[in-house]
Amino acid sequence: MPTMKDTGRAAMVPAVLALALALSSCNKVPITSIPLPEEKGVSAPGLTVSAAFLYDTAEIEHLFRSFLPEHGVVPVLVAVRNDGSELVTLFSKNSLGLREDFGGFSLSAGDSTLEPLHPLDVVAIARNEGRKRAYRKGSRTDIFAGAIMPPAGIYYAWKGIREYREFKPLVAASLFPALYNGLFEPLTLQPGEERSGYLYFNLDDEDSPYESIGEIVEREQKEETVFSHRLKEGFTPDQELVARPARAAAGPAGSYGSLSAAAKMPASEIFFLRETGSGGAGIDSPGGNFLAIFRDGGSESLVLGRMNGGSVEGDPVRIRKFSGESASIADAAAAGDGRIVCAVNFKRKSKVFLVAGGAAAIAGPGGGRGAEIGGGMTLEREIELPRSVRKVFATREGFFALTSDSFCRFVPFDEGKAGDYRKLGSDVRDAVLLPGGDLFVLDGPEGYIVGLGENDRWSMKGEPAPLPGDPVSAGILGEKLVMKIPGRNDFGDTLVVFDPGSMSEISRIGLRGRAPFVSARGERILAAVEEGTILDIRLGDDGTPRIHQSAWLPFDMIGLSGDGSGITAVSADGTPYHGPLEGAPPLALEDGAGTTRVPVTMSEPGWRKLKEKKPRNDR
Repeated sequence: MPTMKDTGRAAMVPAVLALALALSSCNKVPITSIPLPEEKGVSAPGLTVSAAFLYDTAEIEHLFRSFLPEHGVVPVLVAVRNDGSELVTLFSKNSLGLREDFGGFSLSAGDSTLEPLHPLDVVAIARNEGRKRAYRKGSRTDIFAGAIMPPAGIYYAWKGIREYREFKPLVAASLFPALYNGLFEPLTLQPGEERSGYLYFNLDDEDSPYESIGEIVEREQKEETVFSHRLKEGFTPDQELVARPARAAAGPAGSYGSLSAAAKMPASEIFFLRETGSGGAGIDSPGGNFLAIFRDGGSESLVLGRMNGGSVEGDPVRIRKFSGESASIADAAAAGDGRIVCAVNFKRKSKVFLVAGGAAAIAGPGGGRGAEIGGGMTLEREIELPRSVRKVFATREGFFALTSDSFCRFVPFDEGKAGDYRKLGSDVRDAVLLPGGDLFVLDGPEGYIVGLGENDRWSMKGEPAPLPGDPVSAGILGEKLVMKIPGRNDFGDTLVVFDPGSMSEISRIGLRGRAPFVSARGERILAAVEEGTILDIRLGDDGTPRIHQSAWLPFDMIGLSGDGSGITAVSADGTPYHGPLEGAPPLALEDGAGTTRVPVTMSEPGWRKLKEKKPRNDR
């Protein structure tokens, strides 16, 4: 099972606050620094901030390999120091539509309040992916006017984005610490700690300190426009940088805002059961049933339990104990009649456990056989498979097991009936059980539907259709399929809403980072991004995914589920937390406490002298 990455490993820059870049292929010389006031807490107790535009346009080109203001993007050098006695946390919204309680930085420019751009948006603008800027042409010297606006609601997941020369410098120079894929983590400052770096804002021509001059020259009997860049003569900044810290620490009894902690479990893995036909891993069933691997010394046990409001009801039932074997839950599903199917992978084999409870344990096909395991549950059957299991699906008639060799086995609950076992394709990554009982198969770059015909035999329905990227399933929203396209080259995942009826994509949303947990149920998609952000995503009337609610959890997770009453998140130490996303961390400090407002100034014009002291080697 995946776990969320540690979010507390940000390396801070020491007191000098002179930023030095160290890219894998670059060795940049020291560059401009900005001083912090000696007096502490100038604008708000505990946090001191300075901000400046760069005086020398050549420094911008040197740092970012292009002149960003030419595209309407202005870098602002920011220095922060924690002069208080408690930890200060500043969040980046990663250009996602996160709620205001995340706080972070903003720039007041005239009547506008701007949030920082993520480097992906900066690259998109620089590559003219948004609305193009125009300039006046009529003389041999023309000054640019206007700016490219960021493409609102559009997210980019380019192959090899980390290798693009525009992207690396933006991430390396950023004020916020970044994961390997450019996803920004919260900036945490211990008392006395300092950091400096850049934030990127989209400014129009009137608010930008810079102008680009186009001069028409003749080359090889053709006219070309050559551009130079300069600081506007007599420019005086009138922008204001705003910094808003937020709280994310544990409260009374270990709670995090609206998320209350329950008793810890000895779980190393946990899997919340999904409903019949929902088809997405990690989706919870209405009753909050779960399967988990409990560790006790050198042994492991597969257990079945139930949560109510985040607390485990009674003692979980042990299905099977494993001694000396490394077990991992591959998938599980509820059949809807009291039966539960769970697939467990071992090093060299896998097993599918069929558990029945309630009426299914004493009646119906196969009922009444097997060993009682407690809690009114019966272990009806164990089926050993030679290959690891990727996905299991349960219906009222039987279950499907998709294995790593692209074969799928259908096993009827009625042992008097014969099942079917066949290869679904050449490169089957995943499959989804549709509401009607058919399987939507994700076979490499193609998707197609297969179903069980007479005598439980397979048949393909319709023709294969191309799929976007190399997706895996995430769940079902009504008649729509939600798929996750894993980011390539360590880049972020993308969620795609797909219509299996017309075999066409409806919409998509990029998550900036990897999403170990994604589920879909009812009217919402629940996604956990690796730096800790939780997203409640809803589809608009046009089918476009939009972020409805958001939170950030300051702990690693091994399990996540959600329903109408909120979410249940299980931390890596086995502690369940339950509650609504509204009121979960982060929580901006009340009544503006801790908010710091400082004017943006101009840096000192000494960068060229600094640059001349050391040779440049940025090839």
